[in-house]
Amino acid sequence: MADQDNQNPFSPSGGYFHNHDGVNSPLISQTAGVTSIGAGAGISATPSTGNVTITNTGVTSIVAGTNITISGATGAVTVNAASIKDIWKFGTNNSRNYNAASGTQTIAHGFTGTPSYLEITASISFNNTTWYVSQGIYDGTNNLATFWGSAGAGMNTGNSVYILDSSGNSQIATATLDATNIYLAWTKGGTPGSTTISLFFKVWG
Repeated sequence: MADQDNQNPFSPSGGYFHNHDGVNSPLISQTAGVTSIGAGAGISATPSTGNVTITNTGVTSIVAGTNITISGATGAVTVNAASIKDIWKFGTNNSRNYNAASGTQTIAHGFTGTPSYLEITASISFNNTTWYVSQGIYDGTNNLATFWGSAGAGMNTGNSVYILDSSGNSQIATATLDATNIYLAWTKGGTPGSTTISLFFKVWG
């Protein structure tokens, strides 16, 4: 009989190690690393087998909302609030002849993108003694103006500029906007005198 002190007390049998005390222990096998891996969106895996390093490569898609800027749509993205000039913009030194014929006036607003709101003030003066003023808005859908002067005061729906003098002459305008300009569609009423309509606007997003 063989000397049992010199025998290996464990022997493999059917996926188990069988020791000589009659106990079966599971056979455990280990590999040196991952055998296969697939990287999902925004993830990189190097290499695909063996000892694998998994890295998050960054944002896969991002869209900037109102008053937000982004450095890119994917990858390592930096998100910033828009500068104040991109939130609102003022415009001065714009004008129109009070006796000009009906037609559309185009004014560059200098805003980044299409503004969602316009506020416009228009005024005329005869000899710096008689003033007529209009204060109007356009919200992307609706035009509305209030006006006052020696001809009285009131509110007009459907227009963002409403200049009416005491003789019943007028210049009224409907506003629209796009990414570049303000468009004022003017309608002349009666025979307005020779003076200048001063225009001041503010747009914002």
